[in-house]
Amino acid sequence: MGKLSAMLLVSILVFSLGITEATGLGSMDFLNPDRETWEEKKENINKRLEKHLEEKEEKEEIIEYQVKSGDSISSIARENGIKPATILHNNKIENKHLIKPGQKLIFPTVDGFIYTVDDCVELEEIAESYNIDKDSIVKVNILESEKLEVGTKLILPDVTPSYTQLASRGGERATLTWPVTGAITSSYGYRMHPIRNVKSFHRGIDIGAKRGTPILAAASGEVVYSGYRSSYGNTVILKHGESFTLYAHAHKLKVEEGQWVEKGEVIATVGATGMATGPHLHFEVRIDENSADRTVDPKNFLP
Repeated sequence: MGKLSAMLLVSILVFSLGITEATGLGSMDFLNPDRETWEEKKENINKRLEKHLEEKEEKEEIIEYQVKSGDSISSIARENGIKPATILHNNKIENKHLIKPGQKLIFPTVDGFIYTVDDCVELEEIAESYNIDKDSIVKVNILESEKLEVGTKLILPDVTPSYTQLASRGGERATLTWPVTGAITSSYGYRMHPIRNVKSFHRGIDIGAKRGTPILAAASGEVVYSGYRSSYGNTVILKHGESFTLYAHAHKLKVEEGQWVEKGEVIATVGATGMATGPHLHFEVRIDENSADRTVDPKNFLP
């Protein structure tokens, strides 16, 4: 029986080696001490998976960046994977070309607005004020509690800061500053067009002023248009949250698209470009930047 058992064992070994050689599973690599065992491979895969999940759930950060020689807003934004507007808004930069080496910039690692809790407000209130989903704030900031302490900095994803809203949800009116000082020469509403001589709807107000008179931003906001616009002539459009102000027939434009301007800042000078009978400012308040049909009477917001 001993010989028979030995022969049977040898046969099994030979048969096994034949199968493993044929399938490629029994190569001589097992003699290589550097070869990973299946257990090691499994462990390494699990480690890589854990690392991936940790990176995926990593909290977005607020960066404090010091401008270097040769930097531009665009290059800094590109390097950090965000839009230039995110840097401009969070630092209230008026002209994207006016940054200098040594200047410190603060911005999030994701497009959005840095919000500092300055009162005992609830997360729900913040989300409602900025018209975003509360869960998106929790996710981006990895909040463990919705109770916020004063001084806490939050990243509000995909939010454009609005320091001056033209109208609040409660119906409260915000006050705009007069863009120029002068008499209203044509009011909002239907009128006889001074050039076409037909009755048409005037979507803003005309304010008479001398050529070259500074035109001021009626509210703080982002320059979303600065250029020549058909019958409007030289035009500036500012965005204030969900509303817009338009300044037309200007002589010279003083701002560029993407720039942030403060309330009362000079954005252009009075002129008579486009379809105009003489120097004046045509001023509109719009609900939609590109829709002249969605306007409201500017006098409702002026003191």
